[in-house]
Amino acid sequence: MRKLSPTAWFLIVVLLVMSVFFVASLGYSDIKVKLMPALMSGLTIVLALFALIQDLKAGARQNMPTDEDGDVIEDEKIIGTPLRAYFQAFLWFAGLIALVYGLGFIIAVPLWMFVYLWRHGSQWWTAILLGVGMIVIIYLVFTTLLQIELYPGIVIEWLNRQLNP
Repeated sequence: MRKLSPTAWFLIVVLLVMSVFFVASLGYSDIKVKLMPALMSGLTIVLALFALIQDLKAGARQNMPTDEDGDVIEDEKIIGTPLRAYFQAFLWFAGLIALVYGLGFIIAVPLWMFVYLWRHGSQWWTAILLGVGMIVIIYLVFTTLLQIELYPGIVIEWLNRQLNP
């Protein structure tokens, strides 16, 4: 049996977690409550499956780092630990979830996109444009087209209660 790459293991975990979210979302009776988690987890499952299939076809050795000549680097000290990168990705994702919980979708997603892109080398104006573009997409697709009331976040709910007693 062939050894799976760290990417393949990560994608398998993503598939399992998103499958739990998808099955749980099917239990909701209201379509407005069911649609968002089912859509997001379903799309994630499809994309993760495509990535996993591509990774398995390429093989574990194909995903190994290479030097300037294209030779595979097999020295552990040079490769480093790829597990650290997965933990960093998980922390970015956890940050997104915390932002959505606190600030709501319409504020958190563009803000997270801006910070993520800016911290990973994009120019600040490109990150701002993509964040603003995401606001437009979220608003048009979910609020206008699907007529779904997006989660406002606990901070926005608190402010609304303070301003409108």
